[in-house]
Amino acid sequence: MKKIINSSLYDTEKAAKLGAWDSGHPVNDFNYFSEVLHKTKSGKYFLHGAGGGLSRYGEWVGNSGYGSEKIMPMTMTEAEKWAEEHLDGDEYIAIFGEPEDGKALRAFMLSNAAIRRLAELQAERGGSLSAVVEALIMGEKR
Repeated sequence: MKKIINSSLYDTEKAAKLGAWDSGHPVNDFNYFSEVLHKTKSGKYFLHGAGGGLSRYGEWVGNSGYGSEKIMPMTMTEAEKWAEEHLDGDEYIAIFGEPEDGKALRAFMLSNAAIRRLAELQAERGGSLSAVVEALIMGEKR
């Protein structure tokens, strides 16, 4: 399935399949649905869900329900939460890495100017880039 949302292409054929889960109903049950977590080459997460007429993905026209599918973009935090709820620990770790107590891995896109400034701050303050970013966000003066 392909869908353009907010000028971004989400394609289940081209994106990496990270994990899958289903409702546990038989496939021929109208309540059955499945969800697959994907990640695009540009690092965007999305969920592809499909299911029968009585599932969360069902569509209704008048008194008739039928199966349908949907693509839903997700933030990394939403993707992590979905994986926590629907995948086992090994699958989660394979996707997002082993979580540290009180810390989480995040990826950000920054302009080249911001990256240069961050490198300057790291040289001035010392420590890791993560420590510099955390100090800036928390308003710490070092």
